[in-house]
Amino acid sequence: MTAMIRVHVEGSPILNLPSGAIEVPQGRTVLELLRDLGVHPDSVLPFRQEVPLPVDSPLWDGDRILLVPVVSGGGRLTNGKGLDI
Repeated sequence: MTAMIRVHVEGSPILNLPSGAIEVPQGRTVLELLRDLGVHPDSVLPFRQEVPLPVDSPLWDGDRILLVPVVSGGGRLTNGKGLDI
């Protein structure tokens, strides 16, 4: 029988990221947790106590994991004639 641990996940309701306490098998990694939750690993930055976590980090009983959505952008908008909008 596999021992279970309790992890609290805090996600963004705006982007429909999950939140709440869940039980996972002991030895689970952040990457496995994200996959269990249906969250693409490249779409969030996981944090534990305000410290970014690599996805291969093991989870510990009582962890509070914050999932911060990744936001990217760049480039300039032009009107098609080379003029900035």
